[in-house]
Amino acid sequence: AADGSLYAINPEAGYFGVFAMWGLVIVELTSLAMKRLPRKVWRGIHFTSYLTFLLTSLHGTFAGTDATNKLYVATTVVTTAALVVAASYRVFTRPIALTAASIDASPAPNRSGMPEFFPAPKDHPRSNNEIGARAD
Repeated sequence: AADGSLYAINPEAGYFGVFAMWGLVIVELTSLAMKRLPRKVWRGIHFTSYLTFLLTSLHGTFAGTDATNKLYVATTVVTTAALVVAASYRVFTRPIALTAASIDASPAPNRSGMPEFFPAPKDHPRSNNEIGARAD
């Protein structure tokens, strides 16, 4: 490492940072264009946020001058643990696919189009399921 930079010592760490930065740019640009993109495309691109987080963490750990700082290590451990818990929750609690039987068993929608999971009591002004209905 003739120039003494961390990138000369560990060039992969620099590459992690470059790819992570471009990942952030792509995610941000697609966020701004969300209404113009098909939902599946937008969602697929946003799943790359997990990879971007990993690359950012690797960059900070291997190229960062604070990689041995206790506060940096604690912050990295906590944020990584939070990401693992959130991603695991998302994967393992996905909604069950709707079947004809589950649709037949679901509550009928009211006039607002929303299912009546918590119907109003019969003497409530909105018990006839009309939005803005008043008892006269």
